[in-house]
Amino acid sequence: MADESKSKVAQFQVAETVLEDIVRGSLQESGLMDRQSGEARLRVNQIAVDASESNCNVLIEAAAIYGESLSALAEKIQSLVSDRLKGMTGMTVRAVDVTFTGVYPSASAE
Repeated sequence: MADESKSKVAQFQVAETVLEDIVRGSLQESGLMDRQSGEARLRVNQIAVDASESNCNVLIEAAAIYGESLSALAEKIQSLVSDRLKGMTGMTVRAVDVTFTGVYPSASAE
């Protein structure tokens, strides 16, 4: 007969600062924020995650390169962040809100 105490899963929590680090990491891994692989397409001003139980909401405020399709960039960010948070934490990501607070010229235009 199996020991019942071994079959129980311990509860775990993830601090909101860790969730914010996961968001930042997903953007860096994608190359959106990585200047080493070329020009960064995104300058992040703020990342905030509001988590409760097994759900979270994400807010990202950023500036993008002038001429970039903001709607396409927002969709890419939302997909990347949602997939990574779900994969690493198992949390349900209710929303990834992206607010563009500015645009900046590309390095080739400067």
